[in-house]
Amino acid sequence: MTHKEEREFIRLKFNGRCAYCGNPLPNKWHVDHKIPVVRNKEFNYEKNKWVSAGFENPENDNIENKIPSCPSCNINKHSLSVDQFRSLISGFIKSLNRDSVQYKVSKRYGLIQEIDRDVEFYFEKFQNENHVPSVCKCINWHPSIKADMGKKARCSHCGKLRQTYC
Repeated sequence: MTHKEEREFIRLKFNGRCAYCGNPLPNKWHVDHKIPVVRNKEFNYEKNKWVSAGFENPENDNIENKIPSCPSCNINKHSLSVDQFRSLISGFIKSLNRDSVQYKVSKRYGLIQEIDRDVEFYFEKFQNENHVPSVCKCINWHPSIKADMGKKARCSHCGKLRQTYC
């Protein structure tokens, strides 16, 4: 699979939506590692810039672990685990109430309504609705295909009929 084909496959995992927030992906979307792959960098004094020095958890650098992300979600997630990212987002309301005058004024005027609920990522909702894993054993099976479990459905990538399963 070429780099371009791999990016398209990843983009289609969640129908062109960010796996975290669920918004449509912009033109300059990111590929994120759901389970983090931490890139190590070191400063090269000859080139006067930071350069790659390998990464931790190379076993997580695989197609099954790569998901589409909007730049905002990917930058905020950084190298956090999914649960750490969930905790970070859960704390946003508290920090906005503490630090943002504009937020507090908007809230006073009824322009903002806070909802107390758990953070659920789009990939969690998506997988629950479709009853399929994020990537199946067949690299060409597109997980967004809705089909009755145990029946065959056409793969949107290669066009072959595939057995659906949970």
